Amino acid sequence: MSKCGYWLLTAIVCVAVCAAVGQVQGQEKETAPKDVTIKGVVSVTRNDDWAVVSATLKETGKADVYKIKLDAKGKALAEEWEDEEMEVTGTVTKEKDEKWLTVKSFKPVPKEAAPEPAPEPGEWE
Repeated sequence: MSKCGYWLLTAIVCVAVCAAVGQVQGQEKETAPKDVTIKGVVSVTRNDDWAVVSATLKETGKADVYKIKLDAKGKALAEEWEDEEMEVTGTVTKEKDEKWLTVKSFKPVPKEAAPEPAPEPGEWE
């Protein structure tokens, strides 16, 4: 093989390796979960002994439902805040067309105070 052919082959191999490495690194960046904050209502399913067996977060104002991973923080959220609107921060992953939420932190969404009723006619000052 001539020197020119050797260098040409080496260059082609280097370009192919760099392209493959770049593709793998790009895929890793796309699949790495990012922290998100979601407001929604916590729903819980319990067994006969009243233990939590599953929990979901239905996003407020949207149709999105996230299954909550029941690790320590997920269980704490489910057990303490059932049927309450919460602001939950965590990571979302997709498994078999289901969105799974790994809870990092949570806090209740403040309830809006009810407006005072308007005065009746004649009660104006």
